[in-house]
Amino acid sequence: MVYSRGTLCCGNGHRRRLEEGGVFAWVSNTLGPRWGFAAISFGYLQIAIGFIPMLYFVLGALSYILKWPALNEDPITKTIAALIILWALALTQFGGTKYTARIAKVGFFAGILLPAFILIALAAIYLHSGAPVAIEMDSKTFFPDFSKVGTLLYLLPSF
Repeated sequence: MVYSRGTLCCGNGHRRRLEEGGVFAWVSNTLGPRWGFAAISFGYLQIAIGFIPMLYFVLGALSYILKWPALNEDPITKTIAALIILWALALTQFGGTKYTARIAKVGFFAGILLPAFILIALAAIYLHSGAPVAIEMDSKTFFPDFSKVGTLLYLLPSF
């Protein structure tokens, strides 16, 4: 139910893909101009408010990895580093979507595929070495018991 409005807007936007206007046109054609304005406002707020904590988390992780505590502790250094990253990403938009697509592909490979492959390979090596497995894996422990009401509550966030 949560995703029904988004599904309607995306479906309508896909059907009218030749029309200009992006998210505003998709949502306003489906739900009206007020919701179209709300959609682009929510997108702006997601970037304006959500980007800063995410960027500070990245800077904190880089500070730990590079053993450079000033990057996380000194507000001036943190602000300068955040502005450099923000403006570097903003300037990539002048090259069009091909640079954005390249950044997304490299980020997907380096941040999702490569770590997942390494994790699976290390797990296979660990299991193949005969080391003990810390959890019990069988049909009773792997699949939830749906006869209990408490188990069904785990499904609520997906609706």
